[in-house]
Amino acid sequence: MDETEKDYKNMSERITETQDAMKASYAEFKAEALASAYCVCKTSIPELSQPLKKVTDGLQSRYGITST
Repeated sequence: MDETEKDYKNMSERITETQDAMKASYAEFKAEALASAYCVCKTSIPELSQPLKKVTDGLQSRYGITST
């Protein structure tokens, strides 16, 4: 194997290692982002829906509509 082929092989191995590291880093980032988004949705959505429920209950009471 001549010097050029050795350099090509080394460069190719480094590129593969870098790609693998980037894939692992992205997978970790994605998992953390999903966990964070889940926590935010789990707490924020119920908090945001409370005023809407109060308004809905008020309108139902005002117009004599029963809940289903």
